[in-house]
Amino acid sequence: MIENGNFFAGSEQEPWSCVNTLTIHFTGDRFQPEFGAPFGTVPIGGKTVGVMGGLRLFGCPVEVRYGILKNTIRIGDTTMEMNLDVSSWKAGDELAIAPTPYDGREAEKVTIASVAGTTVTFNHPLNFTHTGMDDTSYAYGHMGAEVTLLSRNIKLNGMQDSEGIMGGRIVVIKSDDGFTYRSG
Repeated sequence: MIENGNFFAGSEQEPWSCVNTLTIHFTGDRFQPEFGAPFGTVPIGGKTVGVMGGLRLFGCPVEVRYGILKNTIRIGDTTMEMNLDVSSWKAGDELAIAPTPYDGREAEKVTIASVAGTTVTFNHPLNFTHTGMDDTSYAYGHMGAEVTLLSRNIKLNGMQDSEGIMGGRIVVIKSDDGFTYRSG
């Protein structure tokens, strides 16, 4: 940890090599002692990347990072329709499907079996129902689930020592006026 330091991987002009993967492993547990935070800011403990300057991670460029579920998908389904063309996604890529009820535990991770335009087929049936934008359009918007491409070549991994409750966190503290404050 370096105050007023930076943590960079790649840049907009020269992203991290598309043929290599950078994995940052978070270690420790929820009982790890806290340390290193300037007075009045968030403490930095186990499973934390603490940056007191700047954090920029530029991985291999991705054409489509996320989309919205077009129609509702139900428990047991293995195919979904997206609101845009996702043919840049490929078999073996992993996706996160956001929960649409109020239970955050209904988020799902699926692996793509095939893609054809806006249609995505995955390897295993769904465990939960996720609403689509066409089925939940209201005057104020829609409640369609976000579907995010997880497959990247820069990965943040907080699974070890997680006890199923703590994955990891990133704390970035930066100040242009000479003062340190909580920023993330």
